[in-house]
Amino acid sequence: ESISSEEISSYAGLALGQAIFEIDLDAVSRNLKRHPWIDKAYVRRRLPDGIRIHVSEHVPKVLVALENVYLADKEGNIFKRWQGEEIKALPVIAGLSPEEAKDTPAETREQILEAIKLYETIESNRGVLGPIDEIAYDRDLGWSILARVTEKRARPVRLHLGWKPENQLSLMHGVLTRLQEINRLPEVVWVDQSKHLNKIHVQLN
Repeated sequence: ESISSEEISSYAGLALGQAIFEIDLDAVSRNLKRHPWIDKAYVRRRLPDGIRIHVSEHVPKVLVALENVYLADKEGNIFKRWQGEEIKALPVIAGLSPEEAKDTPAETREQILEAIKLYETIESNRGVLGPIDEIAYDRDLGWSILARVTEKRARPVRLHLGWKPENQLSLMHGVLTRLQEINRLPEVVWVDQSKHLNKIHVQLN
């Protein structure tokens, strides 16, 4: 997304001919930050008769599915409803409560940050794992991901990682590597040990 100078002028609320020292810089900054894509806005007087405006945009990191689908940045801030903007493929965070997002936004932000951390950890050491389509939260089972594990199969696989997902990643990679070695394609893999301690469950297609 690129914000045009016309949009900036419109949101700033400035008028030609305003006396430079009568302009409330904080108010202009607040007006600018009403734009859904503007993260930060810096406004300064430029003597003798100008105003200097610098804005930084939100950079979408993930999609968040609530009652609608929203864009969130790397700080876990939901900043606008997704309306089909042409952006690079992003994973969807699913399973969060729309009610809790309204009532306790700080907790929802922490959940988004946890999902982003998991996503970045996997992306930095993908191994046999392909692109991640979804990172899902379940209040009973913890975290799972929906991802592709082989180019031979278009349909993604659900991988249950539980409450400490980063701790299960090496185990997950080992299971997927072994399944590829024996040419078996999984439907669901449970490496969270929630069903039986010290056991891994694989549902094959």
